Amino acid sequence: MNNLKNDCKLVFLMSFGHSGIDWLHSLLDSHKEILILPVLCFYRSWKLLEAEKVTDCSTMATLWTQYLSSDKMQSNIVTKKFNSKEEIKLFGTHLNTYLCKNGISRKAVLWGVHEAYILSKGNSIKPKTIVMHEHVSFPFKEICDDFKTPNILMIVRDPRASLAGVYRGVNKKYSHQPDVFNYFYNMSTEIWLNSVESYYKYREQLGKNLYIIKNEDMVCNLRKEMTKLSNWMCVKYSKSLLVSSSQNSNEWNPDSCYLKRNEPVQDLASFYSPESVKSRWLSELQGTQEINMIEQMFWRIMMEFNYKPNSKRSFYNKLYA
Repeated sequence: MNNLKNDCKLVFLMSFGHSGIDWLHSLLDSHKEILILPVLCFYRSWKLLEAEKVTDCSTMATLWTQYLSSDKMQSNIVTKKFNSKEEIKLFGTHLNTYLCKNGISRKAVLWGVHEAYILSKGNSIKPKTIVMHEHVSFPFKEICDDFKTPNILMIVRDPRASLAGVYRGVNKKYSHQPDVFNYFYNMSTEIWLNSVESYYKYREQLGKNLYIIKNEDMVCNLRKEMTKLSNWMCVKYSKSLLVSSSQNSNEWNPDSCYLKRNEPVQDLASFYSPESVKSRWLSELQGTQEINMIEQMFWRIMMEFNYKPNSKRSFYNKLYA
């Protein structure tokens, strides 16, 4: 097997918010030169597991093996990593071996998880690029601390469309629980604020190591956008980048708060057309007040990525927002 740390490009996949990261994940999944594990937010998991408190290799290997093979992980087709008890056993053995050689720092464990995963599959995966699906931007600083100038891929979308979708989903689930509703409503906005702040804070430091892909550009010309992205990722362009799939299923259903779970979409092009998307967020947001709030809060990023606001940038509108 290749020495992953030396031979593979590591890319962290994040989004500005509800921007289509799962769709992008599904497009990258089947490329033969890319390894992207079924969704694993490593930095979030590191905190949840309190892995920094572990002091020996065996305990660290057991901690991650049990976590990744837990019923919660294995019962979800999006996060399922292993197909048998034998794969789980192999993963734990190889992870322990790796950590005994390389230590139990956060960075070492990240590489060890990927190497052990490959070996648990019989060493049949030979990636040139590894993609780490971190989902949201909260671990931006920790990633930069660990890797100095990491490769970060972020997907962005019109914040009005993004937040409208989140608000709709939260309303469907928690409208009867005001406190919970307000928490998720505010958190989704905070994710956007943190993403914008991180983007402007680190983009000069990262330079060409930071790649932003627009959801709307992908919808309009997927081949063009995935060709450019494959060049940046140092992998050969493949038509597989145009087809959604996952390691656990050849089928992939669009994740939209405007659809029922697993509801098929007959005409994806029409459903995701700019006109349809705008019609949905206009109908979801609560008139000019909420639209103005989003536009004023994210004015700078909207201007940078050519999202045309409905409101004007005035002192009154900023104060009103």
